[in-house]
Amino acid sequence: MTAPPHLDIPFHRGLHGDRDAAAVREVLRSGHTGGGGAISERVEARLRTVLASRHALLVTSCTHAMEACVMAMGVGPGDEVIVPGFLYVSLAAAVARQGARPVFVDVEPVRLGLDPARVEEAIGPRTRAIFAVHYGGVPCRIDELLEIGARRGIPVLEDAAQAIGSLGSGGRPLGSLGLAGCLSFHESKNVSCGEGGAIVTSDETLARRIETIRDKGTNRAAAVRGEIPHYTWVSAGSSFTLSEIAAAVLETQLAELEHITRDRQRLMRRYAERLAPLAARFDLVLPAPPAEGERWNGHIFALLLPARIDRDAVVRAVRARGVQLAAHFQTLHDSPFMRSAWPGEPPALPVTARICAGIVRLPIYPSLTGAELDRVVDALEQALAAADPR
Repeated sequence: MTAPPHLDIPFHRGLHGDRDAAAVREVLRSGHTGGGGAISERVEARLRTVLASRHALLVTSCTHAMEACVMAMGVGPGDEVIVPGFLYVSLAAAVARQGARPVFVDVEPVRLGLDPARVEEAIGPRTRAIFAVHYGGVPCRIDELLEIGARRGIPVLEDAAQAIGSLGSGGRPLGSLGLAGCLSFHESKNVSCGEGGAIVTSDETLARRIETIRDKGTNRAAAVRGEIPHYTWVSAGSSFTLSEIAAAVLETQLAELEHITRDRQRLMRRYAERLAPLAARFDLVLPAPPAEGERWNGHIFALLLPARIDRDAVVRAVRARGVQLAAHFQTLHDSPFMRSAWPGEPPALPVTARICAGIVRLPIYPSLTGAELDRVVDALEQALAAADPR
């Protein structure tokens, strides 16, 4: 069996250094490594500022952030939550975990977020929420979704897992626009603590419910604040509290958020410039530029190959040259779990299917050099030329 080629340029490189290590050592010396300490409080305060929200609650992952939100809203068996067809499994699983059904709706082809027209058609008597996704830190058509939600009396939440540092129209932070926003600090994200997440909201009632859920269903936080003399078990919940060790790493990362964002934006511009001739030659779809008043955080540089070119063959050919590309989400509306849990004909989501079959993501991280970026583009050009049947 042939060994896989050495990857000179991996798809992702972490951005951790001496400051992160020093922060972890300080936590270990302090003797307080569990969640809810002074470092977590500082990080939550920083997130409230960055996300322009009244409340920020650290949790152990963005998946848990979504689960806590759905639980706090009282979503349960027989309910439906509208989600985009093009998404990671965490959101759909968070809905299904409560016995509710994720209703997959097609996305629009430019920003790859929920298509508001399709959302309007999908709303039914059991719809409890609309969950918008800002793919790659690019704002979905959130203002239109918020208008639909307000008109139909349905809360809109945001999967902003990839969006920290991105701004929507009017310079508003993504994640702060709906009832609540869920963020990820997984190792692949712009700022990371390995595994971690957060929920931001300006809704007091929802924040208190989530606070209880993440602390095993107890009102311990209220007791710590001195609001009650003793805490007890008051609701369903789980252990979603982020450790002080992870929070310490996250604190150092958040301090570099603006630098990280600028570095990624620079790489996005360089990719767009270098790939423009390839887009014309091979009919590639490149990311659209931000609209006026928006800022995108450069989390993902994704391009869409035409149907005539085998995406997987391109990925393999580029890997053989020592460069790692990646596809992304696979369709979930026709997945084995959905077919077993909710038998019947899955919905037709042609845009989602086309994106899942043709999307390619390129390496992008602050330590990617100009020479490495040029090598990525050169390898991609060679692979496309070999795979194009024209």
